[in-house]
Amino acid sequence: MGKVEEAAEKVKEQFKAIGAGGKVLWAQNPTLGKNAAYTLALKKLAQEVPDQKIWMHVHDSAEQGRWSNLDHMYSSLSEPYYFDSPGTRWMVINKIDYRAYLESGMPSDHLFYVPAPLLIESHVPQKSKQEIGEVLKGYAEKNNYTFEPDRPWLLFAGRTIRRKNLLETFLLALCARKELTFTITLPADSPDDKPYEDMVFNAIRKYKLGAAGFGIDHVGKDFALRDLAAASDLIISCSVMEGFGPCPIWNSPCSAVLFMPRRSTLWRTLLKYSMTCPTTITVRSKCLWLRKHGKPI
Repeated sequence: MGKVEEAAEKVKEQFKAIGAGGKVLWAQNPTLGKNAAYTLALKKLAQEVPDQKIWMHVHDSAEQGRWSNLDHMYSSLSEPYYFDSPGTRWMVINKIDYRAYLESGMPSDHLFYVPAPLLIESHVPQKSKQEIGEVLKGYAEKNNYTFEPDRPWLLFAGRTIRRKNLLETFLLALCARKELTFTITLPADSPDDKPYEDMVFNAIRKYKLGAAGFGIDHVGKDFALRDLAAASDLIISCSVMEGFGPCPIWNSPCSAVLFMPRRSTLWRTLLKYSMTCPTTITVRSKCLWLRKHGKPI
């Protein structure tokens, strides 16, 4: 028995004690792939006590572009880590995962689509676009960026990491009829992602595409994220696979909310849309483009 299996046995016994007496074990993000022992412990418990109530609440999966996590799971476990039992229920936050689980054989009565809704009241910005632009221009000058506030603003509110496909976004945006100003709020948050952050930030500087990494210094201090969203002309999110992604800023009065998925049919979309779309393009298996109020084109 390896170290992961030994750890899983110990954790399983702890879970077993906690869940005794009909209690529900609500496991958050069990398929993320950062802790193989955690996931294996849940599976072992389901095998040992089939009627134990276990809610497997999936937010992220190792299979969704988290290659180091997936390698960890494959190298640490000698058996599949997805499982089912009479007491186990799986909860997913988007329809893509829901369909994938069904197609993989998960019983429909053990699988639930539970989106993460966020009700947003009408938002009145406290900072104007001009005020935010002055802050961002000052940040750009200090950090060797070129920020052109008169161009349409394309906002990405997230970390600069590989699976967000930001370089691909730049390529698609360069095919638009209008030059855009990119605003990317956050840098990477781990040493493994730092080389990709450097690539993205250097590309923004070299091609004078906008400003990046200003979120830590300015968002929530000089202006709110929702004010920045309201000031932006377009908002882009990495993927509709992350059901919680752009919800907090969907209701902002921007021109469009765009989604950049992990499996982009890049060249086909370029050929089809680059000569006709007036603004940035998004790719899914089909082009999904939402204007304000969520109405598809």
